[in-house]
Amino acid sequence: MKFLKFAEFINTDLLFESIKNISVLKKYRKELNKLGITLTFEETAQNTLLIKIIEVPAELRGTGEGKRAMNSVIQWADDNKIILHLTPAGGSIKSRKWLVSFYSNFGFIVNKRDTKDYIEDLHYMYRLPK
Repeated sequence: MKFLKFAEFINTDLLFESIKNISVLKKYRKELNKLGITLTFEETAQNTLLIKIIEVPAELRGTGEGKRAMNSVIQWADDNKIILHLTPAGGSIKSRKWLVSFYSNFGFIVNKRDTKDYIEDLHYMYRLPK
């Protein structure tokens, strides 16, 4: 199966301008699915969105497509003042640590109960809108 490069498939500048509400994010999810990227999410509370799955197929890993997808979701969240939260689900301790580092690069914070940044009812990591 041939995968299109993200940049060939969608104009990200236009995407950033147009992502204004959840219905647009749902349409974007369909576009990602055409690339083979899985994005599932759930509105968990007012102004809060749980990213349940964001999975990039092995053929696209290391190409920047996952980063572009995350940047688009984050831009939408920032534009709409939405808190994002997730739980990295690596298959091993090494892959989970890599995912925590990956999401930290996007401004996600580890939600530890014993820290000043802890927020009740959010998953393992969260990101406040900027």
